[in-house]
Amino acid sequence: MRIGNREILLPTTMVGNYPNPTWYVDKPWAVFPDLVGASGGRGQVGHAAALDPDGLPREAFFDAVAALVHDQEDAGLDVIADGRVYGGTSDYAQILFHYYERLTGFELPGGTGMVSPRCTGAVSPRCSFHTETLAAVRRATSRPIKVSYTGLQVLTLFASDEHYGAQRDLGAALAAALREDFRRLADAGVDIIQIDEFLWSHGVSDWEIELLNRAVSGIDVQFWIHVCRGASNRPRPLLVGGGRHGFKRYVLGDEAPDSEVGPLDALWPAVLDAKVSLLDFEALDAEDLAGFRSAPWTGDLAAGVIDVRNPEVESPETVAARVRELLRIVPAERLALTTSCGLVKLDREVARGKLAALVEGVRTVRREVAGAAA
Repeated sequence: MRIGNREILLPTTMVGNYPNPTWYVDKPWAVFPDLVGASGGRGQVGHAAALDPDGLPREAFFDAVAALVHDQEDAGLDVIADGRVYGGTSDYAQILFHYYERLTGFELPGGTGMVSPRCTGAVSPRCSFHTETLAAVRRATSRPIKVSYTGLQVLTLFASDEHYGAQRDLGAALAAALREDFRRLADAGVDIIQIDEFLWSHGVSDWEIELLNRAVSGIDVQFWIHVCRGASNRPRPLLVGGGRHGFKRYVLGDEAPDSEVGPLDALWPAVLDAKVSLLDFEALDAEDLAGFRSAPWTGDLAAGVIDVRNPEVESPETVAARVRELLRIVPAERLALTTSCGLVKLDREVARGKLAALVEGVRTVRREVAGAAA
C-alpha cells in the first residue's frame, strides 16, 4: 500500500483519541495553542498570548503530542497519528467544539457538555484547525503522519442551524472551511488526512458525499475515512429535545443493537462515489467486512483488529489470526491494520500494550505473506 511516497506491506497505525499524559489532562495549561480561556467555558481563539511561541500552552501541547508519538514509535507503528490532543476538559466534546470554536457563525454553549452550538450567521474559518497539530507531530517524528479531522456529516448534524435553513447549505459552508485547512496541511507536507465520520454507519446521503468530494477535490494528499463503530447497527441519531444530540448516546454508549442491519448496509451505494483513498472500519470479526468481496470499491481498506472497548491486551497471536481472516476478503496490498476506534478510554499502559500487540501480530503475518510470494 502506498503511504506518502513509500510502499508498505500491511501498514499499521491507530485511529484517533489516545490517552493523554496525566500531567496534561484537565490542567490549566491543557489548552490548544491558539486558544485561551477554555477553563470554565468555551475559549477565545487567536489570543496573542496563546500564540506566543514561548507560552506555556504551546510548550505543553507540543510535549503532550511528543509523548503520544513516542508511544506509537516505541510500539513500531508505520504511520503516526496525531492522537487528537485538543486540551479542554472533555475529550469527546472537544472532538466537536475544537472546530466550532475556530469558525465564525456559531454561538457556543457554556460549560463542557455535549450541547449543540447554534449557527446564527455565515460560517467561515477564523484560524487553522490543525496546522499546530501537524507542526507538533512533525517535530516529534520522521515517520509518515496522519492527522484526524472530525467529519463533515457529524459537524453538520450536531449544530442547530438558525441561519442557512437547510442542512445541505450549512454543510456546504463547513466543507469550504475544511477544504481550506486540508490545503494548508497538504502544503505543509502531511501524508494522510483522516476524516472521522462517527455517524456514517447509520446512513449517508447523496449531498454528504457530494460535499465531501468538494472538500477534498484537487488536494494532493491521501484521504482516509474512518467509519466510527463500523460494526454498529444503531439507528442514525438526530437532534433531540433540549438542544442535545444523540451522538453521545448512540456513538459512545454501549446499548445493545436493536436491528439486524449489517455494518456496510448503510453505506452502499453512496459511499462508492467518495473520492477518498481508503475506508476504515472496525473488523474484530472479519465477516463484518465480507461485503467487500463483491462490492465495487476499488480503494484501500483499513481494518480495526484491536478492540478498544476491552481493557484486556490482545496477544500477538490473536491479532495475527484476525489479520489472516481479513486476507480472505481483502488483498494484502490493499489492507492496513489499525485499532477499532480511539484508545482514549483505556489506561495509557493498556493502550501501549495494545499497540505493541498490533505491530507484533501484523509482523508475523507480513512475514508469512512475504514468504508465500517468494
